[in-house]
Amino acid sequence: MFKIKTNEEIGEYLNYLISKKYSSTRKFCKDYLKLDKRPINDDEIRKMANRMSQIIKGAKAIQTYDLPIFTELLDVTCEQILSAGEYCVPKNQRTTNYSIAFSKSKKEWDEYIKREDKLILNPDEYDKTVIDYAIEAGNYKFIKYLMDKEYIWFVNNEHEHMFFYQTFGAGTSIERRKLGFHDMLQYKLDSEDNLRMGIISLAVANNDFRTLEMLKAREIPMFYNIVQYSNWRDLDRENVYEPSRLVKIIADASDEIIEYFTTPFEVTDPRPSKDSTARSYTFVFPFYSELLSELVKRNHKYTEFALRTAIEHNKNTYEQVKRQIEASVSDDIKYYSYADENYLAKIKRESLCSAANNVDFYEKLHIVGFSDYRNGNITRTNLVFISVKSSDLITNHLIEDINSLYNKIIRIQEEYSVQDED
Repeated sequence: MFKIKTNEEIGEYLNYLISKKYSSTRKFCKDYLKLDKRPINDDEIRKMANRMSQIIKGAKAIQTYDLPIFTELLDVTCEQILSAGEYCVPKNQRTTNYSIAFSKSKKEWDEYIKREDKLILNPDEYDKTVIDYAIEAGNYKFIKYLMDKEYIWFVNNEHEHMFFYQTFGAGTSIERRKLGFHDMLQYKLDSEDNLRMGIISLAVANNDFRTLEMLKAREIPMFYNIVQYSNWRDLDRENVYEPSRLVKIIADASDEIIEYFTTPFEVTDPRPSKDSTARSYTFVFPFYSELLSELVKRNHKYTEFALRTAIEHNKNTYEQVKRQIEASVSDDIKYYSYADENYLAKIKRESLCSAANNVDFYEKLHIVGFSDYRNGNITRTNLVFISVKSSDLITNHLIEDINSLYNKIIRIQEEYSVQDED
């Protein structure tokens, strides 16, 4: 027996399902009308889109006549929709990626893995692997079984290459099939970091810190390219992440989980340095801004702590970048010791302005970078920015502090340009 969720929860889950399969709700509405054998024109699409908008917002309830069409289009059961994803059962009994992903039997799992035709290595007709389905079904025990048996992995700690393309070196040890068959699981594991992100969501829901650490849950592969390469912008060819569901799961989790994802961490440059000292850079969870927005919306008890942590990180970054700009200029002007005071002041202002213009900001990942290689002063980190407001005055004040520091960093050139004009 399952519990029917509220209209708001069902609407949010439907929106999640639609976003996974359709590029827009409008396209979903067109398929709905087609399956319902209704006219497909602008007026009908508009009316259907308006009704879907109300259902997604929770303002209207899903109707019984919607369920057969929703289940067909979204490839889920009625129970899954009405329980907002909490109650999942297989739709057929044939042994497939889909049915195995819902199975609770280790015997069935192992038999499927060891089949001679290696069905597990291929996605099905919906282009989904057994791992995709296991993530959808929330079958964390099955995924843990695959990981513990080292049938699959998502982080290769013996990765010989310093360049991470789209994953941290994911792979599978399941024996390949005979020549003439195509094995797609390795390709999907090694090219889609969203599989790792899906399992992170399950690890969060299961309060499994060991697996979170093993999966590098707070990191994305691009961080390692950012700390290694000066042309890291050109290397950003990663998956497009959709963090909305993950941050909701984190917000639903324990205080310890929230603290874990809101605590800054170090990313170490894997290249050997000249003095054998590892160079590390402080980062925060790449979806920290989205997580904070979710906590603010919920008026979560951990909101203030998370906001103050973000303020401290943005502030430390601002102060570090200023120190490094000014240190680089101090090194420059020592060559003008012969100059008079006025000329020296002019050279300093110009040098500060020039150094500030070398601060690099990448909006997509909120990355800020500064490089003074001569003195070994390098900044690589990501910032926090919040686009929501709160009815609580203290919370709003903290949000303003975060955003003010964010803007000061990304516009730090203006700060030194003003000095130049003076």
